[in-house]
Amino acid sequence: MKIVTISDSLDLSTGLARVHRHIINTLANQGHEIISLCWHSPRDGCFTLRNSGAKVKSYWLKKGDKEELCRVYDIFQLEQPKLIITCGDYWDFWYLQAVIGKMGYYLPWVSILTLDSDPIAEPFRPLFNQMTDIIVPSKWGKDVLIRDIRKDNINYIPFGIEDIFWQKKEKEKNEVFTAISVGTNTDRKNWPSLIEGWGRFVNENKIKAKLIAHTAPQPPNGYDLLQLCDRHNLKVGDDIEFADNNWTPRNSCTDEELYNKYLRSDIFISLSMNEGFCFPAVESIVMGLPILVNSTSALFDLSRFGGLVNSVPLTSLYGCRRRVPDVNDFVSKIKEFYCGWIEDKLNKIANIDKEELNLFSWSNFDKEFLKIVECSFKEIKLPVEDLTI
Repeated sequence: MKIVTISDSLDLSTGLARVHRHIINTLANQGHEIISLCWHSPRDGCFTLRNSGAKVKSYWLKKGDKEELCRVYDIFQLEQPKLIITCGDYWDFWYLQAVIGKMGYYLPWVSILTLDSDPIAEPFRPLFNQMTDIIVPSKWGKDVLIRDIRKDNINYIPFGIEDIFWQKKEKEKNEVFTAISVGTNTDRKNWPSLIEGWGRFVNENKIKAKLIAHTAPQPPNGYDLLQLCDRHNLKVGDDIEFADNNWTPRNSCTDEELYNKYLRSDIFISLSMNEGFCFPAVESIVMGLPILVNSTSALFDLSRFGGLVNSVPLTSLYGCRRRVPDVNDFVSKIKEFYCGWIEDKLNKIANIDKEELNLFSWSNFDKEFLKIVECSFKEIKLPVEDLTI
């Protein structure tokens, strides 16, 4: 069966790219022919998948303009797929309702939604009527969709975590309290709040502690985090350490290098303003670290494995909300974790249920995902005029 997938480029290290590669491998192993449409991909080409060895034809897409609509329609006409699988937020696929309606035959669409803000924007709500099935990796995302869309085809299936993060290694207690945060240096990840809060935590309490900030400190289009460290009296190397400026979604460290950084850490922190799943938080949980996260989107779900920082909503485009963390509350909460570290009680704070962790395995995702794919092929065909805009 010929299936088209649309998501991040297969050679990136973003969460979306990781999911994209995985679902393609899973589908190829079932004997399906895969055509991948990729954002941020430099050119059309052919990928050989490492796990399955399957060849995948790939087309590049320029994200978010009229050109994308026309190019997707042309590719669909050429390839004549039997199923579409997308992975991203819903507004990434604003054009698909029109494209599907013009194809002249029934074309089921399985949407893997990394929903990270609410409410669902009103202009996009009709788009959900076109989706045959919806998969969301967070309970929070499912609750938002049920509230705003009121459909019965919404499935909560968490993404899986790579095998290396499930390895158990005994670690000695650090000489200094060490936290880790992982993410690109972009507005959404909210590094300025974290650096301000960490500076206050260290300096106001006269505490020797270190933040492993796994991001580029001075990328061309991000914040100057070294300047922010100066402003908040943080010494680079002692109070905080960064990845180098070559760190990008295309040139990231290996899973093994990241695994070793988690091993050096006592707690994971994210003050991101919105997240669709947050792989680093779940990787940390699987490795037994407690987490301290902003009370927003998918992070709100994960806070049961640690603690939650209070936040206030910030309304953005189409009335959708991000949540900005309260830095005062963060300083107070991180001090509580520090006291737990002093008393060797961090494992109790983490509150990790091993059976619940099994939800974050790729085998669990694959089992539920393939059921949905199989059912989508068995859907009753609808008249073409019902699909045409």
